[in-house]
Amino acid sequence: MAVTTYNKPSAFALAYNPLVFYANSNQTAQPNFRYKVVITDLISTEAQTYWINADPAGFCRFDASPFTISRFSHFLPANQYGWKASNSIRKIRVNIGEYYGTTPATYTGTNYDFICWNGVEDTRDFPDFNYTNYVYNSSTSNYKYLTSPLSTFAYLDRSDYLYVLTTQAGDLKHLIVRTWNAAGAQQGFYKITSPFESSSDYREKYVCIDIGMKGLTNIPSGQVTVIGGTFPINWNNVAFYDVSETNSSSTEPISRQIKRLTVNCTAKFPVYTVHFLKKNGAFETCHFNKRSDFTSNKSESRYSVFPYVANGVDDYSYSRGSTFSKVLSIEETNSFVLRTDMISSDLVDLYKELFTSPLIFLDEGSAKGYSQLTYVDNSYKLNKAWNEKLFNIQANFTLTSTNYRQQ
Repeated sequence: MAVTTYNKPSAFALAYNPLVFYANSNQTAQPNFRYKVVITDLISTEAQTYWINADPAGFCRFDASPFTISRFSHFLPANQYGWKASNSIRKIRVNIGEYYGTTPATYTGTNYDFICWNGVEDTRDFPDFNYTNYVYNSSTSNYKYLTSPLSTFAYLDRSDYLYVLTTQAGDLKHLIVRTWNAAGAQQGFYKITSPFESSSDYREKYVCIDIGMKGLTNIPSGQVTVIGGTFPINWNNVAFYDVSETNSSSTEPISRQIKRLTVNCTAKFPVYTVHFLKKNGAFETCHFNKRSDFTSNKSESRYSVFPYVANGVDDYSYSRGSTFSKVLSIEETNSFVLRTDMISSDLVDLYKELFTSPLIFLDEGSAKGYSQLTYVDNSYKLNKAWNEKLFNIQANFTLTSTNYRQQ
């Protein structure tokens, strides 16, 4: 009456890759033997039981991912400011028990709990998956961020997000923002304290914050300590700003650099900012600040009508203005071509995930909610510096919403 589990997901696992269990019982020769696998989502307490026959070698093979991903969503705090806890994380419990005997009885196994978040790895990469490449753990000096550290541009009234999967109380206590002018003189110095850092509840350890100019302009004052400069941030003389983090409570702590954002307030064309879901579960940002082109496409359905009408007793005819067809429906979809500035080959590689992302949103500023987009193109060119020194991205998008006209 014992089950030995040989393979199981790691303590932190990617929800959208296989979550495989491989186990063996010493009772498989018993009559009516089957494995009884009970999987439970510990947030909703929803559970499901699977009855699994032993394979020819007596093993139980079970993938928990279909149950798990059906309970997942993705979190983007659109026009929300300050630290937020993502709900894209869940704890799953799997119990592999046995069922056997002439009069069959159930023998419960041992619970195994693991945490999943809304990430996925490519099929070729998943065999080498190591969750420490993703999670932040201050006790082991494992400082990892789901957001790319590559330097990017920032624009007024546009967002840019930082996502971090922390693991324990005391992780990532403070975000540090330093603003600089074009001459390299510091303009402002701000400490943004996380309200979740002292929590040990895993549901409050997957955190994110808007670190774009929109997010830092509108952040609640209660989360910010002004060490130097003014609050809200005066962007007039700021050429770039650095975002870093620290677990130190000193007045001017030494911090770990996350990324640098260069302020671009004089864009010649309207800026269209796109936020897209990456494979690691975070939303990354791409600013399209060059010429954009727009197209409206119409789909129309009509039906024919008989034009003759009776006019009095002795006239049955039609006129030039008679109706010969009527509209059944008209649907309009809006498409546009967006272009970036010249970008590095590293950013070209990063934005490849925009091409395959299942969730893309258009950020048009704090006065509007985000609109969902579809990336229309079926190919994406991966440029390398030795091929072309300068490179930009041109992408075709369509709004997922459809407009209708009167019938």
